[in-house]
Amino acid sequence: MTTGVDEQLRALAMEAQGDIKADRCSIFELDREKGEVYSRVALGMGEQSIRLSTSRGLVGAVARSGQVLNLRDAYNDPRFDRSTDQRTGYRTKSLLTMPIRGKDRHVIGVFQALNKVSGIFTEEDEAKLQRYCEQASQILTASS
Repeated sequence: MTTGVDEQLRALAMEAQGDIKADRCSIFELDREKGEVYSRVALGMGEQSIRLSTSRGLVGAVARSGQVLNLRDAYNDPRFDRSTDQRTGYRTKSLLTMPIRGKDRHVIGVFQALNKVSGIFTEEDEAKLQRYCEQASQILTASS
């Protein structure tokens, strides 16, 4: 079932994907009680969702630390969880993963862009994605 919030987040992810020229974008929401992040939007995944423990993967690392990750090749980072790639046949290479912060500045989600079409994500891409994170925060906090 798709909600209005999901539709807004999907539109935001699609806009970000085109703006920073990523192959795919995903927006994850943090469930603190369960210690998990789950995809609200995962472009390129059809109806499949992604649910991960915050103790696993790069999305989990960003959810825990609140730090930006901009990697040339995800497979060179030992924190990268290859299970989604293995399950789907997709090959993640470059990625830009940023925290989405709520009004209190606590992490409430994660925005991830995969595989920059022309190589690697730049500082300009980071600045752009930060603005999308702020918009995602407004959508997520308005719905809670």
